[in-house]
Amino acid sequence: MTFILLIQAFISLAQMPESNLIFRLDYNQSFSINLGESSSFEYQGGFLSNDRYGEADQACTFEADKQQIIFEEFPCLDKEITISIWLKLESYQGDRYPIIQLVNNDEFILSQTRHFGLEVHNNRTSLGYYNETGGRIVYNQDSITYDNNWHHLLGTISELNLLKLYIDNEYIGYQDFSNGTFEGINQILIGGGYENLFGHMSIDDIRIYNRALERCEIEALFYEKDAIIDCEFVEETECSPIVSTNNIELQNTKIYPNPISGNILNIESHQNSTYQILNSVGQIITSGRTKDNTISIEGITPGIHFLQLDDIVHKIVIE
Repeated sequence: MTFILLIQAFISLAQMPESNLIFRLDYNQSFSINLGESSSFEYQGGFLSNDRYGEADQACTFEADKQQIIFEEFPCLDKEITISIWLKLESYQGDRYPIIQLVNNDEFILSQTRHFGLEVHNNRTSLGYYNETGGRIVYNQDSITYDNNWHHLLGTISELNLLKLYIDNEYIGYQDFSNGTFEGINQILIGGGYENLFGHMSIDDIRIYNRALERCEIEALFYEKDAIIDCEFVEETECSPIVSTNNIELQNTKIYPNPISGNILNIESHQNSTYQILNSVGQIITSGRTKDNTISIEGITPGIHFLQLDDIVHKIVIE
C-alpha cells in the first residue's frame, strides 16, 4: 500500500507544469527565490508561516507590508503570461489593494505607472491591469472574500489578448487586453504596495510563466498532491510577439474567416452549441445556437468582439 501511495504522489507531482516557468518563489523555509534569472531580492516584510497543508515555515504572511523583487532584465512577456499563487485572506483591510503585481514603478504615478496582476477590488479577488490610458478588471460575485481559507488564484493572458481569471480551478471570466502592455515592466510587488494599500494575507507557491497554461495544467496546479492529473507534455516555447492570423484554432475548434468580411462565421465541431458574442467591454451583443457549424453575424457593428463557446473565449474581428 505504501508503494502505491508513493507512486501516486510521484505521478501527481510530475504533472506540474514546468515549461516556460520563468519565476518561482515557494517560501520553503526561506525567502530565497527558486527561479528567476537576473533578479535581486532583499527581505522587506512578511514572516514565514504554515502553508495550506499545515507545514510550518512553508508560506509567507503579510501584515501591512510587502516584498519587492527587481530584475536587471525582466523575462520576455511579449506574447502570453500566467500568474499562479495560493492565497489566504485573513481579515478585512479595505476594498482595494494589490496581492501580486508586475510593475514598472515602485510608486504609483498617474499616467506613468503600468501594472498587471492579482488584487483585491471591490472586496473581491480579481485580475487586471493598469497603464497610461486606463485598465481592465476581471472578477464576479463568486470571487473569494475574507474566509481565512486557502484558495488557488490563476490569471492568464493568451495570444488573443484576453485576460482570464480562474479561482480554485473554476473559470471566473475574461476581459480584453488589447490596450495592455508589458513594456518597461521590471519588478514584482508581493503583499501590497501602491498608495499605502496593504492587506492581511498569506501567500504561497508563486509561479509565473511566459505562456498561457492549458486548461489541464491549471487543474494540475490546483490539485497538486491531491489527485493524479494526466496532462499532455508541453514543450518549452520561445517568447515572441503576437502575429496576426486569418484562422484561429483553440481547444480543437477552428474559427474562420477571421477577420470576418461577410455575414457568416464558420465554426468546426460545433453543430448545435450555445454561444454568446460580446463587445470589447463584455456586454452581450447576441446569443443563440450554432446552425450547420455557422453563426450569423449580420447586423453586428464592425470592430473587435469576443465569441464565447462554453467557457472558451475567442477573439474575432468584424470588418
